[in-house]
Amino acid sequence: YSSAVKWKFLCGSLVFVPTKPLFVEWWNYQLWEPHVHYVPYEDARDLVAQLRYYNDHLDEAAKIAQRGMELAQMAISELPNFIDTTLQRYHQLTKHLPQPSCAYRP
Repeated sequence: YSSAVKWKFLCGSLVFVPTKPLFVEWWNYQLWEPHVHYVPYEDARDLVAQLRYYNDHLDEAAKIAQRGMELAQMAISELPNFIDTTLQRYHQLTKHLPQPSCAYRP
């Protein structure tokens, strides 16, 4: 689930997410807005109703899908900075430096 939603957003798909997901996304979950970036649903009956609604309102569906894709692209573009900051903080806390035997050698 976790990885699948990210790729669905990045593909520009209209993403349907249960209101009580089994797993929480690790990336930008707090920034997701219902009916802005994704379509929430309560249960199977509600999912079918949402699918029918957005099938009849394709322009609205496309706008939600576009905003979801933009959110995912923003998260991906920030990933290198997140990794760099995390590694710098790790070094500050542990004073750990890679040993020569572990260093990358092209």
